[in-house]
Amino acid sequence: MHKFQEGLESPVDYNPRMASAEHGSHLPVRSTDPDGTLAKDLASEDILEILRMILAGASLKEVLTSVVRVVESHREGMLCSVWLLDQDRVHMRAIAAPTLPESYVAALDGFAVGPQGGSCGAAVNQRKPVFVSDVLTDPILEQVRDIIAAHGIRACWSAPIISHQGEFLEPLRFTSDQCEAQSPRDIHLIGNATSIAGIAIERKKAEENLRRSELVSA
Repeated sequence: MHKFQEGLESPVDYNPRMASAEHGSHLPVRSTDPDGTLAKDLASEDILEILRMILAGASLKEVLTSVVRVVESHREGMLCSVWLLDQDRVHMRAIAAPTLPESYVAALDGFAVGPQGGSCGAAVNQRKPVFVSDVLTDPILEQVRDIIAAHGIRACWSAPIISHQGEFLEPLRFTSDQCEAQSPRDIHLIGNATSIAGIAIERKKAEENLRRSELVSA
């Protein structure tokens, strides 16, 4: 099995409102927890620590990096990253990818959103979660297949983060070094991580909007 190189607020009723994607084996991401799986996947102390960071005013990069590391610690073989839309709302930039190879991040940083922009770009374009069980065969990765495969990644999925008001925020991306189907546990884990990341991003956007309002009224 290929191994990747090292390098590179309280929980609320936050519903990412993601529908099933239309491409391949895409599955919905939900924040519900009917069988208690989330309680097992993400320890309450992990969630509380992230929420403390948000309330304490930690930077968005710090909070999202913490979310990424918590997710990775609960799923062997999974690497997680968060990508933000640039000011042009077209190109993606990596804000939190602590364990992905620097060469991988550098190669994909700045890629354009679109149906052939990999799982992350497609998720942004469709406003739906996108799951690719086999990097080597899925046509959605045509433009970035060589880069992804060269780093030993065999499966990837991306979940768009949607605000309470239905506004698209940013995508959360997950990769694995194995070709595999997305399990119910994966869906729960991704849903929980997406919810927490959404809280952090919404809070940061609210703070920025408040600062702009204060500057205008000053």
